[in-house]
Amino acid sequence: MMEPEDYTLTDSRGKTSVGIVDVGFVGEFVEVEDALQAVRDRMERDQFWPNIWWISDHGNFWQIDLEGKEVKTVEEDQDDWEAIVSCPGKFEGEAAYVPYFWDHYLNGFADDDDGEVLRFDVTDEDRRRFPDLGRVDFVKLRETDSGFVIEV
Repeated sequence: MMEPEDYTLTDSRGKTSVGIVDVGFVGEFVEVEDALQAVRDRMERDQFWPNIWWISDHGNFWQIDLEGKEVKTVEEDQDDWEAIVSCPGKFEGEAAYVPYFWDHYLNGFADDDDGEVLRFDVTDEDRRRFPDLGRVDFVKLRETDSGFVIEV
């Protein structure tokens, strides 16, 4: 939930208004990207990184990141990974953590890539998200010639 000093962004007559909970109005920007840049700049200046919330014109709100993307809860995130592996496609039949680690790879976060097999060191956060990982130290993935991603 929102806390004092969290940032809020809301659409205001075609512009994006930025505020800080219990502090006040920060500014109004023509583009959302400019509003987010102002938040980034202020966070960097203050060396303080509170949450950022998008508030709809109906008063609904959800947390966003510094790129403006919705931040999902671990439970919502887990549901997404489970849905991906239960449907036909690239990850069909694999453990829910396979597309999670593949996403890490696509974002440049594989711990090792020998050109054929990707290795990811398993962290406590990974184990919290995916209890099936148990005590394994790493996960290895590869993409087959037919485009499926499998654990090896």
